[in-house]
Amino acid sequence: AAPTNVTSLNCLNARQYEVRGQIENQPVVYLHTTIEGESSYYQVVAWTTAKDYEAAKGELQTVVGSFRGT
Repeated sequence: AAPTNVTSLNCLNARQYEVRGQIENQPVVYLHTTIEGESSYYQVVAWTTAKDYEAAKGELQTVVGSFRGT
């Protein structure tokens, strides 16, 4: 897993990693984000195929960025 530059999300502390692997011999990339809320931790996980990751990365970040926690 490789960390990204994400350290906060909507004013909440966060850590994000790109996790690469294979599912049934298909290379995939997961964008795994852990967010620290006031009294809970949240996980947001998005994924795509490895070949589509660079093209989809911005959209995946937009989806992750839409998270609203407390």
